[in-house]
Amino acid sequence: MNIRELNLEEISSIELLEINGGTAAPSWLRKLGWGYLAQQVVDNWDDIKSGFSAGYNAANP
Repeated sequence: MNIRELNLEEISSIELLEINGGTAAPSWLRKLGWGYLAQQVVDNWDDIKSGFSAGYNAANP
């Protein structure tokens, strides 16, 4: 079987981008995002730890 027998068509490059979620973010932007996330974890560690403990204790009385 080939594409013509199945009445299928190739998708355009624009459709391919929509299906795959668009273009990838530049590497510097991803690094900036991970750096920001790491900074927020360090700056808010006490809140993160207490929130996790409260959730764990609520789920496991």
